[in-house]
Amino acid sequence: MTVRTFPAVDASGIQVGSCSATTYLRDVQDGNAQSARPVVFAFNGGPGSSSTPLHLGGLGPRRAAFPTDLSAGPLAPFTVEPNPHSLLDVADLVFIDAINTGYGGSDTTDGSASVYGVDGDAACFAGVITNWLLDAGRLHSPKYLLGESYGTIRAPLVARTLFNQATSIAVNGIVLLGQALNLQETTQRPTNVMGTVAALPFMAATAWYHGRSKLTAETADYVTQVAHEYATTTYLSALVQGGSLEQPERHAVAQRLSELIGIPADYLLRSRLRIHTDDFRQLLLQDQQAVLGSNDARYTLTASDSRRAEAVADPATAAMAPGLTAAAARYYREELQVEERSYQPMDPQAARDWVWQDPAYPNPRLGTRPSPFGTFDYAASLSGYLKANPTAHLLIGTGLYDSLTTVGMVEHLISQNDLPADRLHRRTYDSGHMMYTDPEASAQLNNDLRAFIAASSIV
Repeated sequence: MTVRTFPAVDASGIQVGSCSATTYLRDVQDGNAQSARPVVFAFNGGPGSSSTPLHLGGLGPRRAAFPTDLSAGPLAPFTVEPNPHSLLDVADLVFIDAINTGYGGSDTTDGSASVYGVDGDAACFAGVITNWLLDAGRLHSPKYLLGESYGTIRAPLVARTLFNQATSIAVNGIVLLGQALNLQETTQRPTNVMGTVAALPFMAATAWYHGRSKLTAETADYVTQVAHEYATTTYLSALVQGGSLEQPERHAVAQRLSELIGIPADYLLRSRLRIHTDDFRQLLLQDQQAVLGSNDARYTLTASDSRRAEAVADPATAAMAPGLTAAAARYYREELQVEERSYQPMDPQAARDWVWQDPAYPNPRLGTRPSPFGTFDYAASLSGYLKANPTAHLLIGTGLYDSLTTVGMVEHLISQNDLPADRLHRRTYDSGHMMYTDPEASAQLNNDLRAFIAASSIV
């Protein structure tokens, strides 16, 4: 295991700071055997997150000891334990921290500005990966990019950057966990029909989990399939018709929605058959004065009093974040004995200053400046790479109780982007946004990753 920093270089080739990476190599005496081992480069999202959730959530050889009781809360002590399901048995692991997280930082007070955006961030991560491969002599190894949340936007962009740079590098596979590539198309803006359609399977699964669904089903997967079929047929037609929908049909849709998602039909009628996932999380267990988590809707907390200045906490984040942060600090300082400085889990400035426009799709009216006329076609970097590299595979993993990057978003991504079916692997998990924090989902996901690597590793 090694912890080291790499230059953080922006899209212009200028070094603006450093990024840190934690590497795990299986002890293999034969140099040829080492070179034949796959390498997985893993990173989280944010923007502005370190790789801690993937690293200590369940991918690395050690993991934070999350309680299996979802109501346990964020109680100390925060321990780190061996991870029997770690992917290290089949692949070497490199966890990359974004600039100003982990042990990386900016060279100047505003040095990170040029990598706070789609283009600069992809160049920065591609540079770290290129330097790691060259330094380790591993250009011949099977290579994988694994991103979570915003990291799923980053991963295809990095693959494209690596492929097109002077030191051309092709990756064998891309893994998207909690995919966000089509956020623009599936965001629940007031009149965005597809955003409403994509959200329905998540709400149906969550209502079923909390006993508020009228569906009699044994699995959340079945519930999401039923909801997806209804969402893309009758529900989609009703939403497209909008105000012209006849009253009998409108009432029938409201009633069916109520059966699926546990929200009263009269509320749905008043809200034009639409409900935002944030409102759904507030309303589903309103009679119990409970609110659901956004990262993982299985978690609940007592709703805050809107009449008082009570802090509003996301139930899932409140339960997991303190333990994960403390586990990382303890692990690096006590077990790895890295004494350079404190390990930084997040860079909040990144999300505030992020430039979301992809320069590959300039705005015809305003150049590359983001605007309502801009194109944010992040999925094109994925479909384009899979066309340029006809042997690369794709794995998409989604938590069924994730309200941020829902299972319906994946359906939309696949149906609208001509992804190669023979190289597409899709899995769902009984978990939330960060599926590694659930021990059972983590074990299942690592097994799926082993099968994915076996199916796509070509030396």
